[in-house]
Amino acid sequence: MTTTTTRFGRRGAGSVLRGPAKPDIWALDDAAAALGAATGWNRAPTTPSLKSLPPAEVAVDDWTPSAKPAPKVASSARTPSLTALLFSSKGRIRRRDYWLVGSMALTIFALSLVALYVSLPLQPAAICGLPIAAVYVRISACLRTKRWHDRDKSGVWNLIALLPMIGSLWAFVECGCLDGTPGPNRFGPPPK
Repeated sequence: MTTTTTRFGRRGAGSVLRGPAKPDIWALDDAAAALGAATGWNRAPTTPSLKSLPPAEVAVDDWTPSAKPAPKVASSARTPSLTALLFSSKGRIRRRDYWLVGSMALTIFALSLVALYVSLPLQPAAICGLPIAAVYVRISACLRTKRWHDRDKSGVWNLIALLPMIGSLWAFVECGCLDGTPGPNRFGPPPK
């Protein structure tokens, strides 16, 4: 048994070096624990402590513990992609997402129309604004349909907004103010 000195510190008697000198990862773990205790930032580690791993689980070449897969968190609903959120009428969304995405889409739509009307003459700006308006109408219709689905109603309820005065108020209250049905319904799992 020999004592070996590396550039990272001294190894005690009884330790055997295999290959070229490498940093002492056990000392790094102790330093991290001491720093956490000194600063008061003692949150639970996301990976197991190096000292708790058996020596066979420590990779010799890269000096990192072998990674165990993180446990999967069970969630009731999958987060849709941005494309599915904007252009698909399937599924359900929360009120928060309805208002957030809807207001962002309205802001982008309004700013793009203002930019068009400022940079182009009136007639070409109106022609270029038609595809932008069509995209905005599609996005808002899909968002409203998903909110009707969250209320356990068909997307056909979008047509209620065509009724003078009462229809728009009804759609505003149902989609924007009332909570969705608890638990899964015929349109999918709850979005919360």
